[in-house]
Amino acid sequence: MGRGQRHSKNAGIMGSEALSYHERKALGFGTVKERVGKDSQGNFYDCCLTLQPAVDPVVTPDGYLYSREAILENLLQQKKAIKRKLAVYEAQQAEEQQKAAEQAQVAHEAKLIAFDRQNHMGISGKTVKRIEDAIAAEAATMHDAKGVKAAVNIKENEEKMRQLKAFWV
Repeated sequence: MGRGQRHSKNAGIMGSEALSYHERKALGFGTVKERVGKDSQGNFYDCCLTLQPAVDPVVTPDGYLYSREAILENLLQQKKAIKRKLAVYEAQQAEEQQKAAEQAQVAHEAKLIAFDRQNHMGISGKTVKRIEDAIAAEAATMHDAKGVKAAVNIKENEEKMRQLKAFWV
């Protein structure tokens, strides 16, 4: 038989046959034209924001038509929204800076405590490092501002504890 195609064997198998011109038209192949109704398009003189006839119309360089009052109200609303978002952003940035400053203060206090214990109590360098890490970990776990300030005041709390008398003695 050779390598040639056998058209008679392929005819009618799983849609492989070709459609005639009239069959394609009947099935809707090709470009289908449909009219768009009047109610689906806006009027030429309608405002793009209010979809009402424009009062005191203003046109952008791109050709969009707006009512002067509607566009001014929209711009004012956008300006107020930007101002609110900026205030929230600035408050968030200030909070992050305050948190970073408190963490730096905690780290500085931890180094001072570790230095004091190493020089006055004779603790080894390895123990000093563990003390610094413990203080930093404790400060990191405390989320509220009082907790961080409490971690900073560890040295003051230790001095107060030395002055207090134990209840079991």
